[in-house]
Amino acid sequence: MSRFVMFCLCNKVEIGSIHPFNADYPRSQVSAAVRIHPDQIEAFETETGGKLRKPPRISLNASSPDLIPTQEDTP
Repeated sequence: MSRFVMFCLCNKVEIGSIHPFNADYPRSQVSAAVRIHPDQIEAFETETGGKLRKPPRISLNASSPDLIPTQEDTP
């Protein structure tokens, strides 16, 4: 955890939230939300030993109104 926090502080990575799954047990999983520049991801993973995954993305305007199925189109 200290390597994670020090990397974030030294490289201006924003920490959103940290959630330990079961802090009563040593080496239990910890989930953290960070805002990091894509150029820093490789250095982050090398330094901390952690693995980052990309957050899901949604688009509210993904389809044209002509492509949205109507009740007549569905079986």
